[in-house]
Amino acid sequence: MRIQQLKYLETIVKTGSINEAAKELYLTQPSLSNAIKDLENEMGIQILLRSKLGVTLTDDGREFMIYARQVLDQVQLLQGRYEKGTVQKQAFSVSAQHYAFVVHAFVELIKTVKADEYQFTLRETETENILKDLSSFKSEIGRQIL
Repeated sequence: MRIQQLKYLETIVKTGSINEAAKELYLTQPSLSNAIKDLENEMGIQILLRSKLGVTLTDDGREFMIYARQVLDQVQLLQGRYEKGTVQKQAFSVSAQHYAFVVHAFVELIKTVKADEYQFTLRETETENILKDLSSFKSEIGRQIL
């Protein structure tokens, strides 16, 4: 399995057509179709149902795409982090219970800094998860109301 095959599959699913995906990817339809058939053979499952109206995912294909999207998301994160010339943003995350004042304070904080230098995350969750986020360094700040 190659990452490129996963990208091809993602485009096919997005367009619903091997022909349309081939155009978008600047490939011939037979080469794209063969790449997906090779992937299906390697995985030992049928990923796509092909018809005159286009393609749809099989049950195995839907499950496969869940994992494929996770892989593609991780590849994108790696590329964003390590490709040359990419500006690295500093992460800042806050975990809190769902309260309007927390959201308001978070927005006001963002207004006071150069937002393009940071990757901000506000995670609204339960008390026990706030503590887990802090102890696992998922968040720099946690806010809970007891």
